Amino acid sequence: MLKLSAPISELRPVVAALRFDSFRSAMHDIHDITDREPCERLAMHLHILRILQEVFTNIVKHAHATNIHVETGLDAAGEHVYIQVRDNGTGFSSECMGRGISSMRHRAKIIGGHLDIRPSAAGTTLNLLLPVS
Repeated sequence: MLKLSAPISELRPVVAALRFDSFRSAMHDIHDITDREPCERLAMHLHILRILQEVFTNIVKHAHATNIHVETGLDAAGEHVYIQVRDNGTGFSSECMGRGISSMRHRAKIIGGHLDIRPSAAGTTLNLLLPVS
């Protein structure tokens, strides 16, 4: 399990530096627990990267957040890898969901995952669940 919390000011350089090569090397845990072929894993990593790039960009551009919390791990049943991103921003109305959010949902579906986004006045929580097998 990985937990990371940081002020939003520290997120801007992370978003700028988030590139596929560096991300792929950080995804070794998913390599170890999935039965996917290397090419499938590579595509899955790219979709996860694009989802994270979109959520971090949305936080920086729209949320007016001062803090972000990222947590990854394996669920209690051992059936899903999860990535959770929470911010303390303003949240948003479900009517304001644009192409970026629909694209994230589509990418999650392509790789067999599920994306849950819960906006509130206290911030937004995004949960990406990916099956282990």
